[in-house]
Amino acid sequence: MVGFRAPFFGLAGGMDWLNEQGNRTTAFNLAAVIGIVVAFAVFNVQELLGGGWELGPSPDVTSEDIRKMIGLFAIVQGFEASRYIGVRFGAEQRIRTMHLAQVIASVVFVVFMFTLLVVFLPPGADSPTDGTAIFQASFLVGETLPWLLLLAAIGNQTSAIIGATSSRSDMLVSHRVSRKLTFPIILVPAILIVLLVDVNVAVNLASRVFAAYFTVQATLATLLAYRKRNWPAVAGFLGVGLMMLIILIFGLPL
Repeated sequence: MVGFRAPFFGLAGGMDWLNEQGNRTTAFNLAAVIGIVVAFAVFNVQELLGGGWELGPSPDVTSEDIRKMIGLFAIVQGFEASRYIGVRFGAEQRIRTMHLAQVIASVVFVVFMFTLLVVFLPPGADSPTDGTAIFQASFLVGETLPWLLLLAAIGNQTSAIIGATSSRSDMLVSHRVSRKLTFPIILVPAILIVLLVDVNVAVNLASRVFAAYFTVQATLATLLAYRKRNWPAVAGFLGVGLMMLIILIFGLPL
């Protein structure tokens, strides 16, 4: 609902209120995510100590399955809205917060995926494959955990739409666009996409857009590293650019 109300709050000059809600939902999200990861980690430890930690056979993965997985790129990346708000914050602070966001996102994602294996690949059982799979898996860990996951997902989307809107608003303001007008310019097309496009297709489209954007960023970073003759950085940025091109070209909707 916040996403639908945001353009009206922005037009009415109420984005400060939305930003305050974004701070609160972000704090809740971090607490919820930490709680979820700890719960799965404790479950893994209990299973390991009890002799029940065992993985079943991995499901057969086709090339189409791989293309669908990379088509979900937009879901698993760590967003750092601070890179776009140069109007309000200096470069050093924005770089520091972007690094912190990526570290937190990377650690949480890797640890969470590892702790999920024992419930997604139980021996002698079929792995859930539909949209409720994560909730089915979390129910094995604790009866209240699916509800915490649901609340975290809602809070995550709330803070994401607020953070993204606020940061992109700054980009338009820096190009002489009135602050109030930035909100409908950004949010009305986004709301129409959500209403009119299948969610899996929308996610795949977002993944391709992000991949294209990061390809450009990686290319620029490669050129800058080349000018400084920083060959390890050149190799790293080229690798990132190549991965982004693979997502852009081969990603499929789930």
